[in-house]
Amino acid sequence: MASEDLDDVLEPSLQNILDQDSLKWIFVGGKGGVGKTTCSCSLAIRLAEVREKVLILSTDPAHNLSDAFKQKFGSDPLLVEGHKNLYAMEIDPVPVVEKDKLEELLARDGIGGGLGSLFGGDIMKTFPDLQEVISLTGIFKKLKGLDFSVVVFDTAPTGHTLRLLSMPPEVERGLGNLMAMKDNFAGMLGPLSGIMGLPAIDSNVISSRLADVVPALRDINIEFKNPDSTTFVCVCIAEMLSLYETERLIQELTRIDIDTQNIVVNQLVYPLASTAEAKANGCKMCTARRNIQKKYLDQIDDMYEDFHVTKLPLLPNEVRGLEDLTDFSTNLIRPISPSVCPQDRMPHECAAGVNVAPPPLESSVDDLDPSLLNIVEQQSLKWIFVSGKGGVGKTTCSSALAVQLSNVREKVLIISTDPAHNLSDAFNQKFGSEPHLVTGFRNLYGMELDLAPISEAQDDVLAGDEDDSGLISLVSDFVKSFPGITEALALAEVLRMVQVLDFSAVVFDTAPTGHTLRLLSIPLAMEETLGKVMGMKDSFSSMMSGVGSMFGMGDYSPDAISSNLDGILPAIKDINKQFQDPTKTTFVCVCIAEFLSLFETERLVQELTRYRINARNIVVNQLLYPLHGPLNCDMCKARRSIQRKYLEQITELYEDFHIVKMPLLPEEIRGSQAVAQFSSRLINPYDPSCPVA
Repeated sequence: MASEDLDDVLEPSLQNILDQDSLKWIFVGGKGGVGKTTCSCSLAIRLAEVREKVLILSTDPAHNLSDAFKQKFGSDPLLVEGHKNLYAMEIDPVPVVEKDKLEELLARDGIGGGLGSLFGGDIMKTFPDLQEVISLTGIFKKLKGLDFSVVVFDTAPTGHTLRLLSMPPEVERGLGNLMAMKDNFAGMLGPLSGIMGLPAIDSNVISSRLADVVPALRDINIEFKNPDSTTFVCVCIAEMLSLYETERLIQELTRIDIDTQNIVVNQLVYPLASTAEAKANGCKMCTARRNIQKKYLDQIDDMYEDFHVTKLPLLPNEVRGLEDLTDFSTNLIRPISPSVCPQDRMPHECAAGVNVAPPPLESSVDDLDPSLLNIVEQQSLKWIFVSGKGGVGKTTCSSALAVQLSNVREKVLIISTDPAHNLSDAFNQKFGSEPHLVTGFRNLYGMELDLAPISEAQDDVLAGDEDDSGLISLVSDFVKSFPGITEALALAEVLRMVQVLDFSAVVFDTAPTGHTLRLLSIPLAMEETLGKVMGMKDSFSSMMSGVGSMFGMGDYSPDAISSNLDGILPAIKDINKQFQDPTKTTFVCVCIAEFLSLFETERLVQELTRYRINARNIVVNQLLYPLHGPLNCDMCKARRSIQRKYLEQITELYEDFHIVKMPLLPEEIRGSQAVAQFSSRLINPYDPSCPVA
């Protein structure tokens, strides 16, 4: 269907959301880097004009709200400066109650001591999913008590947003299993604590703690599945990967019964009608990108004729601060016209950086080789992670690096650990959960790893022997209920597979920053907790033999339980040992020369240092260089000036890093040949006079 016909059917704006007074929860999400935060903030600003009390809440581990509004927000609602009824807050997926406070609470309720510490504090640390859900239920209760008329969620990128929305029913089932385990343990907790010299443990207190969460989860499910109270706004850009991810997002939202009727297509390159020079000479970069966008816009119009499709322009300036956001929000309710200069909607910024020839995008810092040649040449490296803020080109860069490694290594594997896999799209070839040879290469393999389900191999490790007693089976079920253990065992399985298949190097195409850091933290927390579980086995092994038969659960053998953990703990220790060895593991941070990306890169580098993971390479991607003739239009000149400013900050901040500068190309990088051509840039410092290899 043509765009003109679509406009006659449904209003191409978000006015329908402003008009629906019953909406209470509005999620804004999509692929990383498409402008979710800008769109969610702008929508919240418009809602504040028609609702009594509005909250915008960030659930992305890599928060951007504070940067978007230029105002610091925290875990409590704070009034946005310049508004009387718009509030903002940023929540982290961490336990609602810190470990020391939780232990105090357990001790007060008679669950203190070793068991209370283990079950209450240490094991809770290894329940990342449960922590997030408890945090979500706590925030949900809190928000209902604060009387906000509508809440806008600025969410994490697609894969993790879907995981968050699908978790309540899954965790509800998991809590049911824990409640059932409590019933099995109920009769033995009192005698056990007495024999071990611990305070009395009341199983009803434990179950009450779990039971408090279940009704809240049910309330969340009811609210979120009601189209009168909840809707989801999908934000994308007119590119293949973003369009593919949007379709997957809509299908999954439909599957979990969450309403979605609005798609925002952001960062569209419209001609600047006021630019005489652009009219006379044309800009090849803008023209090429407009042609790409038009192809995908036509597909969007065909696929989503029953959606409100809102089209937003790419602007020559950054959208930061309340004034910029308020101006930008006009585009949400006033459909853009290609004949109208987008700058006309940003009156106070129209002249910013325009008609001023920016200096070249070059750096004076040449102390370190500005390429990834150091990684390619370091033969001892086995594990190479590539990550950064969503939308900066992680998949393209990780794929290109894997190509270069395949030129000097015998057998190379690239693995996607992002729930929203893009590897198949980058190489234009379908990959699955097993290594598959990349078309056009003799020694490069690809796979997309789903970290969520426990594989059969992992299940065998956790299940123990077939003749295990009821007590052993119970412990196995308990260990399997650790949400974090699936990711840890998936990584362990990758290490085992790499050794068996004799890969000489593995490149990880990871999820965006916040969730990559979570993945890297899981083995560390798991090693500590499982070590304590093993220690607990020694504490009560002498008196447990009769307990199992006493309660009809079979004979107890401490060696039977420890054998289950013995299959897990060494593998997790091996992960930590290898990842913290700079001769075997390194991390490549990918960013673009914009404020939010630079801010997130600094956070990533600091956290990697805390985890003792080597990181000495930064790729600055999507830089505007005159690859195919001069940059004639004001849009390119203005955005190049912005990039220049942040590139200078990057070279000052990371003078002891290898800084690799990669150009923005006028065409999509898809397929083995295109990736291979792009990869030459990673090891050859950029020369503006040199065309793409």
